Amino acid sequence: MTFSNAHRLSAALLAALLAACTTAPTPTPTGTPIDHATAQASFDQVWTIVETTDADPAHGGVDWKAVKAEFQPRVDACTTLEQLRQIEREMLERLGRSHFGVIEQESASRIAPSDDGTTSKPSRAAASNGTMGLDLRVIEDRVVVTNVHADTPAAAAHVQRGWIVQRVDGADPMQHQGEHAASGPMARYARDAAAQALDLGSAGSTETWTFLDASGTTHTMSLQRAETSGTPTQIGLLPTFRVRCEDRMLSTDELQQLGLDPKLRIAVIGFNIWMPVIATQFDEAVDRHRDCDGIILDLRGNPGGVGAMAMGIAGHFHDDTDSLGTMRTREASLEFKVNPRRSTADGRSVQPFTGPLAILVDPMSASTSEIFAAGLQSLDRAHVVGRASAGAALPAQMRELPGGDGLLFAFADFTRPDGSHIEGVGVIPDLPSGDTLLVWQLGNDPDIAAAARWIAAEHRPVDCQ
Repeated sequence: MTFSNAHRLSAALLAALLAACTTAPTPTPTGTPIDHATAQASFDQVWTIVETTDADPAHGGVDWKAVKAEFQPRVDACTTLEQLRQIEREMLERLGRSHFGVIEQESASRIAPSDDGTTSKPSRAAASNGTMGLDLRVIEDRVVVTNVHADTPAAAAHVQRGWIVQRVDGADPMQHQGEHAASGPMARYARDAAAQALDLGSAGSTETWTFLDASGTTHTMSLQRAETSGTPTQIGLLPTFRVRCEDRMLSTDELQQLGLDPKLRIAVIGFNIWMPVIATQFDEAVDRHRDCDGIILDLRGNPGGVGAMAMGIAGHFHDDTDSLGTMRTREASLEFKVNPRRSTADGRSVQPFTGPLAILVDPMSASTSEIFAAGLQSLDRAHVVGRASAGAALPAQMRELPGGDGLLFAFADFTRPDGSHIEGVGVIPDLPSGDTLLVWQLGNDPDIAAAARWIAAEHRPVDCQ
């Protein structure tokens, strides 16, 4: 396997689907029947792919042959695809690393066991072309609204940042959080991904949501999902994603509320997935804000994508070919070198932006987002703000299994320029923020606020005399 022919796609792109679809093991054989030969072929393929492609031949000290022998009796006894999927997932968890998992694919039956394990129902993630317009995170063991997107059903219903989600169609939004309580590099990601999945569903679907505001007042409302905005894109076995790139200037009112000079020009640029389709949109966004006093790059909730994009995006902010880090497989290595951007798409000569750059991350920032943020942090070119990222920086591929599921597997290791790892650790913010419920209930976005104040402190006006 070489970097040239590998799909350098983030497994974290699918972690939200994994979190949404994973349920407790089904106690009875109810489910999709599978014959023993197919089950055995799938199990053997999962084991063999890991054995032959893991960048670490020693698998981090895990006796992989012994693991196979341990799980074999369960494979012999399994009779459904759901049981096999659970066995394979548990086997992969022994590796203790991100980007190893079994994902239910579009080609499969796209069902998940119901809560009582006796019937089947459509998976929420299987029909996630609709949104309420909410960003949801777990803060102090509560599902909290951290953003309400403009022109969405939630915005029309006047849902506010900082509200606690108490019920969704009568169900406790924290009822499955115990499934993600185990330690591990993806635990924080899976926790918040499960919360964010509450926003997902088919366009036009309606649910009753109950919120609790900071004053203790309960708000119960019926919300109907609108179609998710963005440019549809698909690569390989990945499902279709709606890719969005947005930019704006902090308003004078926002700056005044933060106690900052209303004349400051601070731009916020964000995109939801690292896919090539957003490259031109991002280039144009940077060009619109090239003369700003500072830029906030919002990578919260961005699970990664095409890793090579980090080099070009970094080139908008760093005028040297320094390394963001190195990716290594068993056979090869690739150094992520910054590609300075000195011209625009229409041929104008420019220089990379040299003003203060703040990068926002949270537990759902993963893979390419982490490579990018950690690289510029290591180069002392950016100030990272927010909460520690997922610690899931390994590149991954997807391979279809005999039973129809997809195997997600890491094939390389990544180290920062100083040789340290992000995997299992995450990108640690230079300026922590947004980790308490109170700061979200105050109404402002605490991460944006912290980043803006840092930019204001770093900004040095030109003395024109």
